[in-house]
Amino acid sequence: MRVLMDTGPWVALIDRSENRHAECVEWFKQFEGEIFSTGAVLTEVLYLLNFSSRAQSAAIDFVLNGAITLVPYCRHSESSRSESENA
Repeated sequence: MRVLMDTGPWVALIDRSENRHAECVEWFKQFEGEIFSTGAVLTEVLYLLNFSSRAQSAAIDFVLNGAITLVPYCRHSESSRSESENA
């Protein structure tokens, strides 16, 4: 299975004060598959975790350790796909 990690769950996974922290940790422990995200999401995560350099490092470690794979986001490819679908 492949999933796309968005900002909210990623922050909740790291920040214990988040309401859904325990739920996100449990999901992450049980998940067997690939997790993808984007550089834009990572940027938002780092911004929201700016209260703690340790929390920010934890977010980066998910990428460096291969738990979350960053994929490129290209607006051009999205536009090209939409144009070909409308043709």
